Amino acid sequence: MYLKITNLITPKCISYYYFTIVNSLFAVIVASFYFFSKSLSNNLPEYSIGKYINAITYNLANHFSIIVLCFAIINLISLPTILIKGKLRLIIQAVFASALLSLLMLDTYIFYSEGVHLTDIFFAKLSHLFINDISLLLKWSYIKNIILFWCLLSIFEYQLVKKLEDTAWLQNNNIGKKFITFFAILLITTQLIYFFSRGNSNVFELSRHLPFQYRNNLFLDKIYPELTENTNLKDVNYPLKPLVTTEVTAPKNILIIAVDAWRADCFNAKDSPNLWQLAQTGTIFNNHISTANHTRQGLFGLFYGIPSTHWHSFVTHQQSPVVIDRLQQLNYELGIFISAKAEEDKIDKAIFNKVNNLHLHPAGSTPSEWDANTTQDWLKWYNTLDKSKPWFSFVFYFAVHEHD
Repeated sequence: MYLKITNLITPKCISYYYFTIVNSLFAVIVASFYFFSKSLSNNLPEYSIGKYINAITYNLANHFSIIVLCFAIINLISLPTILIKGKLRLIIQAVFASALLSLLMLDTYIFYSEGVHLTDIFFAKLSHLFINDISLLLKWSYIKNIILFWCLLSIFEYQLVKKLEDTAWLQNNNIGKKFITFFAILLITTQLIYFFSRGNSNVFELSRHLPFQYRNNLFLDKIYPELTENTNLKDVNYPLKPLVTTEVTAPKNILIIAVDAWRADCFNAKDSPNLWQLAQTGTIFNNHISTANHTRQGLFGLFYGIPSTHWHSFVTHQQSPVVIDRLQQLNYELGIFISAKAEEDKIDKAIFNKVNNLHLHPAGSTPSEWDANTTQDWLKWYNTLDKSKPWFSFVFYFAVHEHD
């Protein structure tokens, strides 16, 4: 009886083993597109030619070995399907594998276009996912393409797993062992390089933006936690000199109204009459140049006054801008009102990390409702202010970004 069961299960295990290997290679191909993302290249430190080659070589090897490892581990979830008889087993395995590849492809697309990963979106604040976020980042055009790709890939995966099961030479071939040995050596080598270098090289900076590697490499930062701390402290030297201040006898109230994705040519009497009329009583800065064509990096330059390539280091270190520090020294009342989710861009982790009672992402089902409620929240805050104190307020609107 034991031999009979073994003879039935072993061929299925071997075919599923090779099915996982082939899909791991597919995952490696899909994951290679992370390296073509502008979001990745724009946030890298400046490398010399030699260091650039070292960085690419190391991170390619590390990234691909971890992709294979994670894909193999996740595939263990569907391993019990080998006990199912007939075509149903093949269908389940094909659908599951194609779902994983589809999610990976969706993540590469979102990272390429938005500079964030699915984990940033879905785990930033899971309670709001189906209320607000799904309308922003998984639009119907995304879903339609992913479903179509998933269906086509499922058909391909079904034919693949069926072919592998019918291929007799795989049962006695050791190509799978060679594959596992190669990637095991690759994985262990890259982790040891990181560990023994103590993470003190910006060669590892690239891997911080890749999936599964936010803290560079697996569990090594937990074994050696000072790696992250040392790297962060070295990255941030801000301000370069102590702030020189003068006594403020008549502090001004300051209000910054920011409109995400608002084009300069739409700032006119026709498209934005109220703001245009307000601007005519003050000064318009026509030569202001943004530090980036992205929300968080643009705001970073506005508040810090330095290139936005430092963004990730400042977020990790939670370094507040000197302008906010100075306002708090002067006992300003601070009112920060942000219509969109600041957690996704991590604005609350850097620019406003020292500000209490942030007003983030108000109630509503659409971006225009969020903006309207942001205004109402600001009015309530303003009407309850202690007018004997100066105040600073930053109000961020989001509806223009979403064409709402």
